[in-house]
Formats: sequence, C-alpha cells, structure tokens
Amino acid sequence: GMYLDTMRADIESFKVGENGFALIVNDQGQILFSGTNEGELAAADEGEDLRNSSNEALSQLATRALVGDTNVEIVSVDGANYYIGYAPMQAVGWSYMVVLPEEEVLAPTEQLLKSMDERSVVEQQTIRERIIGLIFGMLSFAILMIIAVFFISRTLAKRLAAPITRLTDKVRQVNGDQLDFEW
Repeated sequence: GMYLDTMRADIESFKVGENGFALIVNDQGQILFSGTNEGELAAADEGEDLRNSSNEALSQLATRALVGDTNVEIVSVDGANYYIGYAPMQAVGWSYMVVLPEEEVLAPTEQLLKSMDERSVVEQQTIRERIIGLIFGMLSFAILMIIAVFFISRTLAKRLAAPITRLTDKVRQVNGDQLDFEW
C-alpha cells in the first residue's frame, strides 16, 4: 500500500546511528532501494542478484533473507564488517535490511569497558592509598607502643629494683667492724 517513490525516499533518508542505513531487496535478489550510493549494497538500475554475489557471506545472507528468515548477522562488505539485520516483506516477497557498521555497534560496549577500566584504575589507586595509610598508621601505633612499653618497663624496673638497690648500697657501706645499717 505504499508508492514506490515514497518507499525510495523513506529508505534513502533512513539513518541508523551515524553511518547505518536501510535497503530493500526484491524477490529477484536485486537491491531496489538503498541508503548508500556506493559499494556492494548500493541500488543499481539493473543490479545483480545478491544471491550470486562473489561475496560468499553476502550471497548466503541474501539467500536466507529472501526465503523469509529473520536474523542479524555480521558480514564483511567492501572491506568492512557490518551487522545486517533482515526481515521479510511478506506481501511482496521482498526483504528489508538494516545495515550498521560493526565499530558503531561495538562503540558503546568499548566505551563502557574503557570507562570501567578507568574506574578500576582509580579504585585500585584509592585502595593502595588506604593500605599505605593503614600500614603507616599501624607502624606509628607500633612505634608509640614500643616507646610506651620502654618507658613503662623502665619505670616499673626502677620501682621493683629500688629496694634491692638501696639494700645493696647499705651493704656496701658496711665496713670492717661497722655491721649495723638502717633498713
């Protein structure tokens, strides 16, 4: 129910992403309308049957599309990889295809992975800084504890040894006949 001129205009103006486009292949395997003017997927007045293309992957895709299959496949066309989704136009026996460059499809995933890698580096740096801070804190605490233990043990040693030291001093003062000393 659509005029061919309208269909041509719609297909030629249809854009998916930045470089994606659509095309229609008739039941003879010819590209009737295409959003690109160059390469294997451009429309031609007397185009070749895509099923007979020298590009084996494109030939097999066209064959599956024209028997009514629906799918998305990666195909190398004109030296670049493209995701090509296809579905039948059952009323006329044609196939509608949408073509999108692989790098454009994978770009969001690659951006997400890059972002995750960057975030991972930041998180690793943060963890390293916290570990270094903990180690520094623990070493500082250990040094303070060693100093405190040193002073406490020294003070306790002096207190415990004080009576023995006094007794030793008194005993040293014992001289000759003088055996008396105060305790």
